[in-house]
Amino acid sequence: MSDSRVLFTGDYWHEEFQAIVANFPVAATLVPLDRLDGLSDDQTHDLIVLAQARPSQIPTEAVEALQRRYPTTPIVALLGSWCEGGMRTDVAWPGVRRIYWHQWSGRFDRFTSQLTNEGITLWHQPPTATNVDDALADRETSESDCDLLIGVSAIDQVQFETVRDAVAMFDWHACWIERSSLQESTIDEISAVCIDGNSISDDLSGRIVGIKDQLPNVPLTLVLNFPRMQEVQAAHELGVAEI
Repeated sequence: MSDSRVLFTGDYWHEEFQAIVANFPVAATLVPLDRLDGLSDDQTHDLIVLAQARPSQIPTEAVEALQRRYPTTPIVALLGSWCEGGMRTDVAWPGVRRIYWHQWSGRFDRFTSQLTNEGITLWHQPPTATNVDDALADRETSESDCDLLIGVSAIDQVQFETVRDAVAMFDWHACWIERSSLQESTIDEISAVCIDGNSISDDLSGRIVGIKDQLPNVPLTLVLNFPRMQEVQAAHELGVAEI
């Protein structure tokens, strides 16, 4: 992936994106949206990233122009925290995947791995592909053992079943940590933990610490509603690997 070409445009200088841009693992071309016309048509890219910190900053017409100019290049939207909830309120760009700033590291790592190993990625799927299609495609290409056991931390039955159903899409199994007696044998079988939360609070922090003490070598993921920078930082400090 070291020789790949990535085009960054939009308001990539916003504070929520600064760490992503500063630590980007491959060389990236940074071009403001109003200067894209100055790019040579001879330049090709493996990925185009549209950074948008707030809703409606990038008009649909600009996105469609990029799609016409680079019809075979996947385009993803890197969205800031003010865009959270936009799936319900704004007009999504057709054929563009939405990746929130706190999701970027894991999603881009998967993209680079797939591009290197297979030459095709989830972001190359048809414009009409949904998150469900992504999950099914990921399951088809995954080399992971289908007998994985995922620990789920949830405060009620509905939350547990929601996460359990998502886990089942990968043919994995789930156990409800709060309702399970985590015997030594069960602890040894758990490969990862998904903690379903709302926002960082004393109760949620205590739940994370307790799980970390029980399963010190197991990666923790945390589901939050509209996480802000300080919440993501606090979660990472508690030992959470992905938000």
